[in-house]
Formats: sequence, structure tokens, C-alpha cells
Amino acid sequence: GVQAVKTANILSVAPNPAQDIITIAYPLAIENIIVTTVAGQVVKNIGFEKGKMNPLINISDIAPGIYFIKVLDANGKVFVKEVIKQ
Repeated sequence: GVQAVKTANILSVAPNPAQDIITIAYPLAIENIIVTTVAGQVVKNIGFEKGKMNPLINISDIAPGIYFIKVLDANGKVFVKEVIKQ
């Protein structure tokens, strides 16, 4: 199965459910965001060379359903949040 680290309130994704643009709110710079299906298929992999604070992600081009947003921060920590695409 998918090893998902469930987080407290350190990471938030809004809006959720979402249709097009989501904001990834996190207290540290984000180096990489991977969007996967519940089955683990990668639908988006976005890297930020210098790290980015609270990036916006466009998910308008992915099919409706449940996805996991996997965030890698500058310290190498990975956090996962579930988002519903409408």
C-alpha cells in the first residue's frame, strides 16, 4: 500500500474540494510537489529549484477524483494531504 504520512495542521491544501487552482500552505519552502492517485500513479510532479513558499498548483487538467498531494520540504521531510478534485 501507499505509505502516507498523515500530518497535523502543518500542511493545508485549499480549497478542498477543488476544481482548478489549489494553494499549498506550509511554513517552510517547498522543493517538490507530487500529485498521485490513490493507487499511487503520479499525475503531476512539480519541482522548485530554490524552494517556494505557499505555491499554487493547477489541477484543472486532471480527472475528478481523490488525490494525494505529497510535499517535500527543504529539510527533506515529506508530508501528504488528501484533496478531492471535482
